[in-house]
Amino acid sequence: MLRKLFLPGLIIVIVVALPLSPAFTDQGTISVEIESTEVTRPDVAVSPNGKWMIFNALGHLFRLPVEGGEAQQLTFGPYFDSDPAISPDGKQVVFSSDRDVKSNGNIFLLELASGDIRQLTREKWAARPVWSPDGESIAYLAYEYAGQMAEYEFVGLGGILTLVRQVSLKNGSTKALTSEPAPVHSIFYLSDSRLAWTMVETESGDQPAQSRIEVLTGPGKIDTLLTVDGVADRVVPAANGDGLYLRRYQSARVGVFVPQLEQIVFLSKDGKKERAITDLNNPQPRPGFSIATGKIYLGDTGRLWSIDIGTGKREEISFSANIKMEVFPRVEAPSFKPDRGQVKKPTIILDPRLSGDGKNLIFTVAGFIWKQPLTRGPAQRLFDDEGFQWGAAALSPDGRKLAYQHSEGNLQELRVVDLESGEISKLVTVDRTGRFEPSWSPDGRKLVYVGFAGKVPSLYLIDLVSGKRSKVINSFPRWMPRPHFSGDGRYLYYTDRNQVYRTTAVESSKPEPITRISGGHLADGIVSPDGNWLAFRRNEEIWTAPLDRLPVTDDAVTRLTDDGGLNYSFAPDSSALIYAAGPKVWQHPLNGVERKDIPVRIEFPSNVPAPTLIRNVRVLDFDVDGFTKATSLFIDKGRIQWIGSEKKHKVPRNVKIVDAEGKFAIPGLFDSHIHTSTPIHFIPARDVSNMAANIAFGVTSVRDMGSDITLVKAWNDRREVYGAPVPRIFSGGAMIETTKPFFHGGSFFAHTAEQARALVRKEQRDGAVVIKSYFTLPWSLQRVIADEARRQAIPIAAHGMVFKETVVGLVLGRGSIEHQNMPSRVYDDVIQLFNKTGTRWGLTIGVGGGNALLFNQEPQLLSCGCLRAFTSQSDYDLAKAETVFSDLKPAAVLKSYTELLVSVKEAHSMGVRLLAGTDALNPNIFYGHAVHMELRHLAQAGISPIDILRTATIEAAEMVGAQDVLGSLTPEKIADIVLLNENPLDDIKNTMDIWRVVQGGRIFASNPEVEER
Repeated sequence: MLRKLFLPGLIIVIVVALPLSPAFTDQGTISVEIESTEVTRPDVAVSPNGKWMIFNALGHLFRLPVEGGEAQQLTFGPYFDSDPAISPDGKQVVFSSDRDVKSNGNIFLLELASGDIRQLTREKWAARPVWSPDGESIAYLAYEYAGQMAEYEFVGLGGILTLVRQVSLKNGSTKALTSEPAPVHSIFYLSDSRLAWTMVETESGDQPAQSRIEVLTGPGKIDTLLTVDGVADRVVPAANGDGLYLRRYQSARVGVFVPQLEQIVFLSKDGKKERAITDLNNPQPRPGFSIATGKIYLGDTGRLWSIDIGTGKREEISFSANIKMEVFPRVEAPSFKPDRGQVKKPTIILDPRLSGDGKNLIFTVAGFIWKQPLTRGPAQRLFDDEGFQWGAAALSPDGRKLAYQHSEGNLQELRVVDLESGEISKLVTVDRTGRFEPSWSPDGRKLVYVGFAGKVPSLYLIDLVSGKRSKVINSFPRWMPRPHFSGDGRYLYYTDRNQVYRTTAVESSKPEPITRISGGHLADGIVSPDGNWLAFRRNEEIWTAPLDRLPVTDDAVTRLTDDGGLNYSFAPDSSALIYAAGPKVWQHPLNGVERKDIPVRIEFPSNVPAPTLIRNVRVLDFDVDGFTKATSLFIDKGRIQWIGSEKKHKVPRNVKIVDAEGKFAIPGLFDSHIHTSTPIHFIPARDVSNMAANIAFGVTSVRDMGSDITLVKAWNDRREVYGAPVPRIFSGGAMIETTKPFFHGGSFFAHTAEQARALVRKEQRDGAVVIKSYFTLPWSLQRVIADEARRQAIPIAAHGMVFKETVVGLVLGRGSIEHQNMPSRVYDDVIQLFNKTGTRWGLTIGVGGGNALLFNQEPQLLSCGCLRAFTSQSDYDLAKAETVFSDLKPAAVLKSYTELLVSVKEAHSMGVRLLAGTDALNPNIFYGHAVHMELRHLAQAGISPIDILRTATIEAAEMVGAQDVLGSLTPEKIADIVLLNENPLDDIKNTMDIWRVVQGGRIFASNPEVEER
């Protein structure tokens, strides 16, 4: 609401804040125009008379004569229109669009004469419409799941289960033509007017996929017409009824990540004769094609084509398109302002626990476990070890022992310490990540914990007297189950798939759900020691319910608090919850009394790095695109104070002098896409070695794209206070997901627009510099998150692994699009849209097969001693194998890799800002090391070394708002420096030849076995 106050000679406009609307508004866009003769992944539909076609470019429909020429834009607005189908009389077009902004897409009808558009369906997601031969109805696919997962067409990420439905154009009524959701890919009408579709059978083991072509022969009656090898993704029947034309590829299981042979083939109606017509360039997802007058019309390799059905001869259809786009403005990251002083107090406290006698508080700060008397006296560290101690430290019932997780190097250890004697027992040691989440039996004899020897974590019991271990429950994919005993020892409780279960401590026992709660996400469920209360979290909210009747239902639960859900436990007497929120610990009674804080008394030691003078060093100067002559560089209080001749500056007496012997200084490198502290059990990341590995490889700052922000803050405390080799972490907070998540235990969840907006505001308050919206969210919530992020002036980052994700992300004003469109390239239209919107492209080339390819070509890349020092044997062996994925063939990867690099080169030459990110936590993507692989990929694309260094330093700093203090070597900037033995401008490979790394004024050796000079 605007109110004007009129004063003499002055008009003042006051903006009155209105309540935030949960709905998304498509207002506030800016106009962008793109002239292009290329089109990425278009659907193509040809008129019945074969004279003109409809295709989509950048989410808008265009009309074009089949001979080519200037395309006429038909649809407009900040929407994504696709799947055009032309009516039998050629007067109307139906298409799928998200212009209702409430769905992933619905079916709309466009009157070509008037341009009027009306909505036909109201599904969560409707796509791939086809006209009935009489023009009176539209058949379409209604996706069971509204998230983006189905767009990946990847069974491992959720599949593409749909219903076949039909809408009448006379009265608008809809009806289902199939009764159960199934993996239907294509629907079409046969020449005899019967409706048919392809049903994909997912392969198992080494068996390839097959597709059943089913036909509707009567109400509720479905027959199988043919069975076809491979995935029949798009089907067009021959006009004379003698067969079918199929757009087919070989596998449903590996989908978007793996290049595959794709063809259009003709199949006779009896299925006995097959003829390949043309090979395709494997766009993903597979666009529609059309047939008229003996020719196939389609898009491929950025062009429109007509292909002779008989000979397979291609003819390019030349066109030009003036694409008018409405996009939302992009938000830049807020300015990063680091604290210039010494950190005095912890910024985050983890896992507070009260001792059994109620006299002491146990908690974790900066990755160390502390014990503090409640009455008086400071907190004391329990251990002198330099590893990271975390994972819900658990006190034994008698308070004499503590079970905890110790992470050091590549190893995770479950330990028990006797608090009186200090004796430590190492119970379990593994070389992969995950949380043990230990908990004691009431008699203090056993521990239950999460074991993660394989990809799927399981619950184990260990008898501390006999040492015997046994498995109890065997399946918690991507969950943190938080197991614990009941107070009487009869049951084990754990959380899985949004419910709390209990089971007896026997492997064959059947788990019993104790909750039946439907109100959204439920995680970390715990039962009080007296068995009377249940607590669980939704995001960071803590909810409670009495256990007077089972199962617990929605009407019994109450929200206790809006914060603390990531770090909470019951008091030993069950009267209250103890939880941490930021730097505070709270005791919250369950009887309705207000919470009170438990003061934590920690004074951090002073740890300011000594002044350092680096002599005989050549410093990279971006202003001249080269290195200076050998000079001196002085560092004090963690900042570069001056660069130049010592004769012109005063050097303090107590300075530490380092002779660089003519070596080359570049700014500390950034990894612009990394996961540092993802609290999940199935990914072989490292929680300690990955931090030190980043520093050893010169990666002094990272943009974390989805982790537990409390752990991120704990790591930052460890670096600032103790000078640990930990990169500066610019956090994206937890990824935001929805109903069917991918990272169950490590994400935040939004099921409504109100929740989505609240999460954006919460993550910003917690210190996130970017919001990561994940692909499991439906587009309706993606739009709401983008809208709220604009209101709060915080950028959005999201995937761009399929075409629609990329285009809609650019339209929504995201700050960066993450990942490359593997397995095929993007063309001029998309690259121009990147450039016009100013959106950065976070490539992560290595994770799409680029690193596997490099390792196959240059095995010596894995022989780096520094890499071996930070890498577990299992991860190292995996990288030495021929490929990560059994279906990933080096020749196919090389083809896609080469095509992608063409797109990268074109994007860079047009001014698109690239990001050097790795997606470290994936196989073949080693922390720190992978950044140098990414720089190699950029060099392979033909980008100059100086521009590559800009991408990985100053431009990466701009992405997180830190360009004033990081990214280049100039006075007053933070002293993050990599000292190289050889000149990286001669060969970008020289960035791996590291002599020393300086972070915040502290000097680290690149190899942990090398002593600092």
